[in-house]
Amino acid sequence: MTTFPRLPRRDPEVVTENNEPLATANWLPSARVLKALAWNEGDTSTDSAVLLGWLPNTAGERQNVGYDDDRHIVTIAGSRAGKGDGLIIPNLLTYRGSVVCIDPKGENASVTAGYRAKVLGQTVHVLDPFRVASVPDEVRGELNPIDWIDPESRD
Repeated sequence: MTTFPRLPRRDPEVVTENNEPLATANWLPSARVLKALAWNEGDTSTDSAVLLGWLPNTAGERQNVGYDDDRHIVTIAGSRAGKGDGLIIPNLLTYRGSVVCIDPKGENASVTAGYRAKVLGQTVHVLDPFRVASVPDEVRGELNPIDWIDPESRD
């Protein structure tokens, strides 16, 4: 079995030319994260926010933390790390904007497609050629790219 040595949080021997430590970074305190990114469910101004997680607020209660921006977010983590249960499914249940979700196992669609259609009132199309998702028939979509070919076209 391989063991790795514990590294000190800040090595006093690693310094700049001005004798300042190189490793001075710290995690942002929870209070500052909550001040910048806190949002409450039901608040219509957060309908476009992406839920990132939660932190305890000053009363010790669970406070959602989200990101309200029009830029993309990428989630990268190892297998079984909780991406689906902890981030993707909660966002599919709360985010009111358009979503393209690549879901080869059909797990996200099975949990959220009916809710997005019935409760959020959205038009939902689940492209599931192998029928792995457990979704209502009314949200199953079809796509045949061969239909786009114009036999009369010279292209």
